[in-house]
Amino acid sequence: MASLPFSATSFHSTFICFNYKARNPNLFFLKKGSSFTFSRRKFIIKSVASDQRQDLKEEGQITEEASLDTFVPDSASIASSIKYHSEFTPSFAPDHFELPKAFKATAESVRDSLIINWNATYAYYEKINVKQAYYLSMEYLQGRALLNAIGNLELTGAYAEALKKLGHNLEDVAREEPDAALGNGGLGRLASCFLDSLATLNYPAWGYGLRYKYGLFKQYITKDGQEEVAENWLEMGNPWEIVRNDVSYPVKFYGEVISGPEGIKEWVGGEDITAVAYDAPIPGYKTKTTINLRLWSTKVAPEKFDLSAFNAGDHAKAYSAMKNAEKPRSSCSLGRNRTMILCDDRDLELWLAYCLYRNSVVTLSMPTSMELSSLDTSKPFNLSHLKVHLPFKERSLGGIKGGQIPVSTVIWGRCPNSSRYMLNLSALNHIFNLPSENMFTLLKICYILYPGDESLEGKTLRLKQQYTLCSASLQDIIARYERRSGEFLNWEIFPEKVAVQMNDTHPTLCIPELIRILIDVKGLSWEQAWNITQSYINGDLSTRTVAYTNHTVLPEALEKWSLELMEKLLPRHVEIIKMIDEELVQTIIDEYGTEDLDLLQEKLKQMRILDNIELPESVAEMIAKLEKSSVEAIESTEEDDVSDEETEPTAEEDELEEEEIEEKNEVPPIIEPDPKLPKLVRMANLCVAGGYAVNGVAEIHSEIVKNEVFNDFYEMWPEKFQNKTNGVTPRRWIRFCNPDLSKIITKWTGSEDWVVNTEKLVTLRKKVFAKKGNDVHFGPVIFSFSWTDEHYPQFAYNEDLQSEWREAKRRNKVKVASFLREKTGYIVNPDAMFDVQVKRIHEYKRQLLNIMGIVYRYKKMKEVSHEERKSSFAPRVCIFGGKAFATYVQAKRIVKFITDVGATVNHDPEIGDLLKVVFVPDYNVSVAEMLIPGSELSQHISSLANTLFQLFSTAGMEASGTSNMKFAMNGCILIGTLDGANVEIRQEVGEDNFFLFGAEAHEIAGLRKERAEGKFVPDPRFEEVKSYVRSGVFGPYNYEELMGSLEGNEGYGRADYFLVGKDFPSYIECQDKVDEAYRDQKRWTKMSILNTAGSYKFSSDRTIHEYARDIWRIDPVVLP
Repeated sequence: MASLPFSATSFHSTFICFNYKARNPNLFFLKKGSSFTFSRRKFIIKSVASDQRQDLKEEGQITEEASLDTFVPDSASIASSIKYHSEFTPSFAPDHFELPKAFKATAESVRDSLIINWNATYAYYEKINVKQAYYLSMEYLQGRALLNAIGNLELTGAYAEALKKLGHNLEDVAREEPDAALGNGGLGRLASCFLDSLATLNYPAWGYGLRYKYGLFKQYITKDGQEEVAENWLEMGNPWEIVRNDVSYPVKFYGEVISGPEGIKEWVGGEDITAVAYDAPIPGYKTKTTINLRLWSTKVAPEKFDLSAFNAGDHAKAYSAMKNAEKPRSSCSLGRNRTMILCDDRDLELWLAYCLYRNSVVTLSMPTSMELSSLDTSKPFNLSHLKVHLPFKERSLGGIKGGQIPVSTVIWGRCPNSSRYMLNLSALNHIFNLPSENMFTLLKICYILYPGDESLEGKTLRLKQQYTLCSASLQDIIARYERRSGEFLNWEIFPEKVAVQMNDTHPTLCIPELIRILIDVKGLSWEQAWNITQSYINGDLSTRTVAYTNHTVLPEALEKWSLELMEKLLPRHVEIIKMIDEELVQTIIDEYGTEDLDLLQEKLKQMRILDNIELPESVAEMIAKLEKSSVEAIESTEEDDVSDEETEPTAEEDELEEEEIEEKNEVPPIIEPDPKLPKLVRMANLCVAGGYAVNGVAEIHSEIVKNEVFNDFYEMWPEKFQNKTNGVTPRRWIRFCNPDLSKIITKWTGSEDWVVNTEKLVTLRKKVFAKKGNDVHFGPVIFSFSWTDEHYPQFAYNEDLQSEWREAKRRNKVKVASFLREKTGYIVNPDAMFDVQVKRIHEYKRQLLNIMGIVYRYKKMKEVSHEERKSSFAPRVCIFGGKAFATYVQAKRIVKFITDVGATVNHDPEIGDLLKVVFVPDYNVSVAEMLIPGSELSQHISSLANTLFQLFSTAGMEASGTSNMKFAMNGCILIGTLDGANVEIRQEVGEDNFFLFGAEAHEIAGLRKERAEGKFVPDPRFEEVKSYVRSGVFGPYNYEELMGSLEGNEGYGRADYFLVGKDFPSYIECQDKVDEAYRDQKRWTKMSILNTAGSYKFSSDRTIHEYARDIWRIDPVVLP
């Protein structure tokens, strides 16, 4: 990475960075000989992890004319910067300046501005050695960075004007940026919101994650439903990231643990990879603070390549060590003995992405060379066009001789409206097997987010991903602590300088990894390491390091790993986890005592980290002795009782007494493992035991965490548990994505302060104040008098505000309509209600309830006349979006069902614009930024049933949700259940401004029992809809499995586990209320305004303030 400023002395112009104010600020390139002088300040652009420190008071001072603090680049200097990057840091041919090239040059221009503040931020943190928070997350869904970055830098107008001068529109250029494929859903979007708030609020913090090459997958919607292809978001490079080649750490797998002198443990052998840092700047809004998101990518050391074997012609052996070090050791073929013939590395990587996503590990037979021939790249081609040239002897390939392969499945072609190529990944299931010679595994750790984990190989890869994140991040954090401490290194104060936040259970391994590094590498004792990580010291939260956020009570989130797998992959960590488990067991014994052994054993069974595993030997022996003593005491008491009796017992009584004594003499088993069940490591329990704080993400969710999920821990450590209701950043999620509405809010609240202080939004629901007679003053109200709505109505009732509000909403709806036409081909009416449900496709999210309600609506429309339709139904455009995980069959059926309903409804001339159903493919952050501002009704209708507590739980399944907050913030009215953050949103926006339906938590136990006993009677309207679907009106697809899941009383995939049938009547009746409200546009607009006003609480700024104050104990640091 070059230093700035850059002096291009060999060219016809001299480059001056626009961060320096020249005597003529309008000139960015100056002709040689131009008069230009200023006192130069030396800036070194370097890795913040470098051992060298950046002195903030370097020689020379910036003159007033060249002040970094005061200079704001204008459009001319920005245009020159963009042109410079298009010429001197090119990724494209020099003869054109088209949109892709314009985006890359523009992004690099913005990055120039960010780098100065980025380096200055961490130089200052290093100088003052401030306590810092480190946020570890497997996901970060950043979305596009360009508009967010220039918005935070307050340069949107200048960049728009600069690009206009260069012949482009800013929005068109921004659309060239692909979404970073670093996440899947709300977990990643929340993490990104938190980074934005941390930077904006000037908190010293850093994010850590993995740099996935392909992310989850790119979704296409076809006549068969969802299709998946690899999402190659890094194909054109990422202009925001900087690889730190000087920041890398070793990560080990497998091997064994040996004991050295004085009992020191050493983890040796196995496979080693290297984690390399890729950094991306996260700028704050209207602040110089620019924090860092560090993502890890993996590679192997060059010494792993066996050069002598390669030179001897044994190429497979030469590469094998590298492959095994970088990828899982086991291998299997795709599906039933199927493998793909690949032609070059690019093809191979795309296919590997698919195989990872499809939960398969690839076995590849590698001939000496392969190439494509006779390929027409202008059109899709099939395997009959794929020739494999074997320079060695002719051989059989899956029964077909070398040469042409006669398979007619289309596997490759151009993406629609693009020059890029894609693989039709579903078609690859038809590929046949190759010989097994020279086989090696080809799965990279940082290729795919959440690879399928049904196979052992998939589980191994996931665990490798999690450990790579934890190990590299902890090594980096400790290295920074040592560097900052210098010669005054003191491990006892480590928790006073470092706070590590685990975003869900994925980073749990950072607990044993921190202990491993402190003991094995830094030489600390077990007691010291454990105290640094978790131990309570005088009840002071500031003396511990690792904290845990629980996001959901779904089983897949409360991860459990096979002990056998973990012992093979991470043997040293298993030893440490067993030590933590023993500490926990001893704490439980200390808390509950040994008088009630039944209670103690129940607590141990529920709370231990190790599940279905023997108790530590010392504990088992102690309990056995106590049980034996208890039995002897009982026998002694009974003997005393017998001696006092006067009557002689009968023979029958003697026999019964002997049986009773034998039963009492039998010592009950001490939580003996069940050989039929797997031995597991419960990661969530490890988080609670090893962390100093545990928080839920909504009030109702935090109560579930305390009272159900971790109730035993809560009873023992109530001080550990907190609530931190989620939030979203108002910069990205309203200020930048909804500029029209933002201008209205600024006008009516009196300033832009609401962007960083969302409490100002409450102004929109305050009363107006009459100053004179009938004169009404609209503006921020500072009076606390008690007015009545009748005489002094809220802002929300003001006709001028309502008119402006509706106009802004309609402009956004027009944009959405254009977007839908572009992406799906469907034409929708922007005057209809835009009804939206966009989120991960899952049964508990209940997209099925939504589409069943739409089917009922459609059926009723078909049964009445045209005039009755228009008078009875408000026009609606029902919009869906979200990805179904590849192996989640039922979720993919739901996607198929939605698209089939849309295909029928949207082409029905009788219905016309009264009802449209649209599924938006490949839902991501950028799509959300388009849809949310134009949405009017948003569905958050998750089931209150809970799959974790299989029977009669009252817990909700949605921990919080954040999309509901984004919709409310943009004036969209919610329809939903009392689940997650819906409860708090309804409290803030007002019950009259939220459409509530469905069973409540206290009813769930009775409802599930009713279903199990066969007493549930479905509503006739629900039965009517199921029959209508089965009639084939939506096409020939067999929906019996989908409809069957809503029937029966018990069984896997049956019995309507998510209460679709139970809530259906309440849901469609609530939708009637929605129609009624929408017809009264004044009422609807008032409700919309009050939703925005009530969303003030749900800013991630508020959430981060609470984390910083209550968990991390860090303070804002403003750069001088």
